[in-house]
Amino acid sequence: MTTSFSPLEPRGAVRYLHAFRTHWLLILTLTTLAVAAAGMVTLAATKRYQASADLQIQALPAYGGDPFQGFDVFRTAADGSSPVVTAARVFGSPAYKNVVLRRFEGNGAVSLHVTPLAQSDIVTLGATAPSGRLAAAAANTYASVVISQRKALFQAELARRMQQVTHQMAAIPQRLRATDLTYASLAGQLGNLRSWVSSADPTVQILTSAAVPTSAAWPRPKLTLLIAFVIGLLVGLASAVTLELVNPRVTSEEELLFSHRLPVLARIPRMPARMANEYLLGRASLPASVWRSYRTLRAVLSNSGINGGYPESILVTSASPGDGKTMTAVNIAIALATAELRVTLIDADFHRPMIAPIFNVPNRGDALGRLMLNPDVVDAGTVDVPNHPRLKLLLAPPNQLLQARLYAPERFEKLLRRLHQESDVIVIDAPPVPDVAEILPLTSAVEAVIVCVRVGHTRRDRLAELRDLLARRGVTPLGLIVTSRKRPEMGLAEYEYATEVAAMTGASPARSEQVKRYSSA
Repeated sequence: MTTSFSPLEPRGAVRYLHAFRTHWLLILTLTTLAVAAAGMVTLAATKRYQASADLQIQALPAYGGDPFQGFDVFRTAADGSSPVVTAARVFGSPAYKNVVLRRFEGNGAVSLHVTPLAQSDIVTLGATAPSGRLAAAAANTYASVVISQRKALFQAELARRMQQVTHQMAAIPQRLRATDLTYASLAGQLGNLRSWVSSADPTVQILTSAAVPTSAAWPRPKLTLLIAFVIGLLVGLASAVTLELVNPRVTSEEELLFSHRLPVLARIPRMPARMANEYLLGRASLPASVWRSYRTLRAVLSNSGINGGYPESILVTSASPGDGKTMTAVNIAIALATAELRVTLIDADFHRPMIAPIFNVPNRGDALGRLMLNPDVVDAGTVDVPNHPRLKLLLAPPNQLLQARLYAPERFEKLLRRLHQESDVIVIDAPPVPDVAEILPLTSAVEAVIVCVRVGHTRRDRLAELRDLLARRGVTPLGLIVTSRKRPEMGLAEYEYATEVAAMTGASPARSEQVKRYSSA
């Protein structure tokens, strides 16, 4: 019974934390840019000062016995609306503001605003200007204009009401005035009204005058930078999460450990294309820090076999081209050979056979195909490797796609038994399983399967497909070899020593072209 594999997906806070750790540089950059932009705006902005004067609204009852019925004064509304809000709407009209602004023309950009404070029956008249003194003067002028215009309106209405009462009194005959109650009432009203002559609107008065502000209202450097920091941080975090959700590629080793539940056998620094090209062409040795990773892998493999030693057969594959599986297979074979083991490296990637050009050996005939068809031959057809006497190569010719039909488990097991007569460990450089399904039967014929993953390159869906194909054949990989984003360290650490891998000499033009195609993948 076959089973399928489904990688675990990070959820909730785990996925967000992973996104933040992966894209911390983006978050830092966006936050820094936001703070820097805010700082530049703060430095370039013109200072603005704010000052305000408070007017108190003493609203009269909606239906009272005051003498100002019908006057344009502020009263409590029967519908419950606030007289303070009504007053703020009146004071904010152009009839008031334009008078103030005309007085301050030529003194810089002065702006006015009105704010009702309904809970305290106060209307705040504010002014913004380039200087504190100008802002205070504008706010006090605004309050004075409101009081004076309200006074003028009140006095005009008072004069009209007094004139109406006088006409009503004159209409009563002289002989009846002494005993006429209406005349007496009118006379009382007139006397009361005359007491308000020259008075201001009784429902509006200045509560506090504007004082000169000691600091600018804008810009506010600390507050501006804090807001910019928060906004930049939020944008950075959102961008990191978005990139994590839309990125189809593996972004970190932690993701692999969580999703695929496989051990990481070795972490290989990412060699630049030029450095890898120089090594594969035999012009330079493997960097010491990279060789150290393969020595670590050799140590891990030393007790990973079924019998407690090295696995007798190791198949190296990947989810897609460019994940570093050929480089890994080559260096695993070299590392094992330098440990006094007899190693045979099989180039089973008949789509892109690269072992022969890498070692600069001739690839004549079809040794792999002949040995698959007749594993009992005396001469296995392996090729010796210069500078590595304990390493042999079994090569496949290029463009021999018909060899795929030979990759049956029984046939390959016979081939492995034949090669074990002269080898301690067999390493197979296999093509990416999702791309070449014919190689899949080989995975159940070997003792260990190693999957190569390159952070930032391997696609999640292709890796999941590879794991699913292996799981359907009952194969669980021994572990992962992760090529990280980290560059190799140049130089020797305290406990480091030079690479045991000699440069593979003798680069021909044809070899250079093949190696360049591989190292640029």
